Amino acid sequence: MKGDLSRTTFDPAHHYSAVRLQQGRIVTDADWNEQADLTQHRARLTARDVIGPSGAPFDAAGFGLHADTRALAVLALNDNVVWIAAEDGALLGTTNGGATWDMADLGTAAHLRALATAGGTVWVVGDGGVIRASSDGGLSWQVQDSGTLQSLRGVTAVDAWHAWVVGTDGIVLSTEDGGATWQAAQSGTARLRALHFVDTVNGLAVGLQGAVRVTADGGTTWKAVDSGTTAHLLSVACVGTERIWAAGYDGTIIHSQDGGGTWMRCDTPSTPTLRAIAFADTQRGWAAGDDGTFWMTVDGGNYWMDDSLEDTAWMGAPAAGPGSAAGLAPDSGAGAARASLRGISLLDDGSGEGGGTGGWVVGDGGAAWRIGNGSPDSAALALPAVNLAIAPGRYYVDGALCELDARVTYGNQADGGAGARLPPGAHLMVLHVWERHVSALQAPWIREVALGGPDTATRAQMMAQVRALPLADASPAEWTCGSYSPAWEALMHPMPGRLAARATPQPANRNLCDIAATAGYQRLENQLYRVEVHTGGAAPTFKWSRENGSVAYAVIGVTVDTGLQQTTVRVAARGRDEALDLSAHDRVELVDDTSERWQRAGQMFEYLADGDDENELILAGVPAAGLGQDLSAHPLLRRWEQRPDGAAHVLPIEPGRWIELEEGVEIRFAAGEWRPGDAWQIPARTITGDVEWPRDPDTGDAVARAPACIRDAWCRLGIVEVEHDGALRVLADCREIFPPLTRRCDPTVDEPVREVTRRGACLTIGKGGDADRLDAAIIARALEESGHACLCFLPGDHVIESLEAAGTGRSRLSLHGCGPTAQIRVRGGMLLAGFAALELRDLDLTFDDERGLALHKMGDVQIRGLTITRRAERGAPCLHVGDARSLRLSDSTIACTMPGVAALLEHIQGDCHVSDNTLSGILGFYGDPGACRPMPCCAACMKAAATPDWSWAPAT
Repeated sequence: MKGDLSRTTFDPAHHYSAVRLQQGRIVTDADWNEQADLTQHRARLTARDVIGPSGAPFDAAGFGLHADTRALAVLALNDNVVWIAAEDGALLGTTNGGATWDMADLGTAAHLRALATAGGTVWVVGDGGVIRASSDGGLSWQVQDSGTLQSLRGVTAVDAWHAWVVGTDGIVLSTEDGGATWQAAQSGTARLRALHFVDTVNGLAVGLQGAVRVTADGGTTWKAVDSGTTAHLLSVACVGTERIWAAGYDGTIIHSQDGGGTWMRCDTPSTPTLRAIAFADTQRGWAAGDDGTFWMTVDGGNYWMDDSLEDTAWMGAPAAGPGSAAGLAPDSGAGAARASLRGISLLDDGSGEGGGTGGWVVGDGGAAWRIGNGSPDSAALALPAVNLAIAPGRYYVDGALCELDARVTYGNQADGGAGARLPPGAHLMVLHVWERHVSALQAPWIREVALGGPDTATRAQMMAQVRALPLADASPAEWTCGSYSPAWEALMHPMPGRLAARATPQPANRNLCDIAATAGYQRLENQLYRVEVHTGGAAPTFKWSRENGSVAYAVIGVTVDTGLQQTTVRVAARGRDEALDLSAHDRVELVDDTSERWQRAGQMFEYLADGDDENELILAGVPAAGLGQDLSAHPLLRRWEQRPDGAAHVLPIEPGRWIELEEGVEIRFAAGEWRPGDAWQIPARTITGDVEWPRDPDTGDAVARAPACIRDAWCRLGIVEVEHDGALRVLADCREIFPPLTRRCDPTVDEPVREVTRRGACLTIGKGGDADRLDAAIIARALEESGHACLCFLPGDHVIESLEAAGTGRSRLSLHGCGPTAQIRVRGGMLLAGFAALELRDLDLTFDDERGLALHKMGDVQIRGLTITRRAERGAPCLHVGDARSLRLSDSTIACTMPGVAALLEHIQGDCHVSDNTLSGILGFYGDPGACRPMPCCAACMKAAATPDWSWAPAT
């Protein structure tokens, strides 16, 4: 962690259980931090031992994946043309009244919040200052520079040239040239949510705390109006120039009959949050909000009554249940039956006075409604699922507790979103867990204001980020949770680069003030050096600090001059002394929450000089788009000590060569994989003239160590497929779900497993499943629909009677256990043949007679976690794989009484990987091991790892 630390002393190899204080002794930061590390280490080991590599608690299973479309706004242009704005940059359009939908490519993953049209131009706005416009009916969308990174919540326009946008921090943007340029103004309120202009000069905006602002000069200046309420106002509707309504929290609806000058409160039946309001004319209007609230008025808003939408539409918002992907139901609460409604758009007759008939309502759960179009009065339509939602709850990964408090989407996660939509193709979704260090610069709320806000202790924050690993189209086996993925294997078996450190004596004293040459470390102060990888890949680089990277300054403003290629950064304060301040040509890193969470690194600059005052810093170069300019992301400037020659800002990693940092401190990298953020701490002490670093007990040389500052953990969450039109499907849920210990004998223990496998599109085999037992007919039926079958054995005892099943040569089959307690007794053999891809995973098979498991004429075969036991002493091989394109056999146990053949693997045309198995019996690679014939290896590549008990008898 990049804190002002003396050193880090925790080492699990010491097996310490606690730190004990003694009276009258000094207590250092290292003592306190070691106790925290001991406690965390013990807690994670305990959770890992009890839960396993990963798992979700039965009653609060988090991080479930769900294909979803949460619509945030709707714009109906006519009976056929409708636009719907949604999360993660999804903009859906229809030209046939909702019969089919297309998704526009806006090049953003920001949530889209509002839509407006005038003069043939359509605008859509959203988070991060996103503005897109189309003047050709949506065939193309232009990126418009808003000049801000604020969340934009409302948009309105009066013609193709004049439009206005409002957002957080009370910002109001206006354009007079169709969006080519936007001018910013301040409204004087904290947050605005919606607005409406009646012409190019007169407009009104509403926002939080009952804010109402009016303008008579086109949005340059704004005046506050008393709304008569303090409830947050989220939506506004106008008919003509005088009649205005606004709706918001606590069922609040207010009405003005004089263009917003005065307001009165309307009578409403209950107190839900209202998110949208629209009027067809001066009498008929609708309001919509949380928990399916949908009201109607026929008297201009004086009285509101419940209206009804077609009930079948609510199927798009599933309720959360025990062991399910909890939290995918509406925000109004787990188990809620109805989704929140978020947008209304009514068709206009073109008069500007309302009078149109019909409209659209949208909200959560992927459903939309056409309203006021005859009988019935509302008709539900299902929107295509184009976004990936992540459910709230808890999940444990490698003993680390991950918590998600509310539903999020893949592109906008609580701990850092991907910043982009998932591209077309299949993806293995994984959860990446690591610990981030947070100081008061990034979390100002940890300061104690009663003491004047000093910088005291820091915090460690657990990061849980959902990431995507692409699954190659060319490998048909990569479609189930246990399938082999090179990218996943690389995460599970990293080969990080290593580093050794030492202090080397100088050859001679340079002057009388120098420390004697017998001391390798030459500085007069104790330091904690930090060496950190800045960029990885083929040309890795590093940076270093003598202060453990703790010298940093809070950024309160960034100005970019692209002409001079310079950046002016204003900081809240400089260092308190020369050792903690900046000097010309120092290298500094501009970093914020987004870059640190997702890339673990920012952008390096050279500090040139001060600007107008000491808190204004001139840097050479310009930052990447948006970096450091969103103050809500807590940007900071961090000092590093390296000063490379020329225009470089970091140093190259050159394995095998000793590199001097300064004053006798040297480092040497050893080859490996380099990842940004990997770091090493090197305590240097003046009293010993040396660095604290482990040495080889035999040679005394510095030992090369793996990075220790960040511990990464990973687990599989599911498999997702994205079509070229943007439609998204969750193919499998890979989470492990466990019940409380006090309910381990409860009959409902198996239910989480059943629920997971059903969501993963697998048929369950066993009592209470989709089929009581497995036979050839069950496999054939499963293959009928798509040519692919996934079958999961529920916990318990199973019996299979002499199974023979064949695929078409292009079909795929996965047989696996839903949990570790599925025991399968086979009366007779099992023969599977003719599958393009076959997966056998987590199965415990016991064969009653001399036959075994035979796999013939296969494509890709993957076997993992398979246990085979045969009671007969002699007979066919327990496992026989013949004529396959490729084979991967791992983590399996095959017990075949000697001299029986445990496994016969022959005619493998491509890669043949056999690793981490326990085999009792003979292993053969070509024909019966007892036959007299030469024995070649697999046709392409054979990789076998030594196992505790296996023998190989070559033919003679």
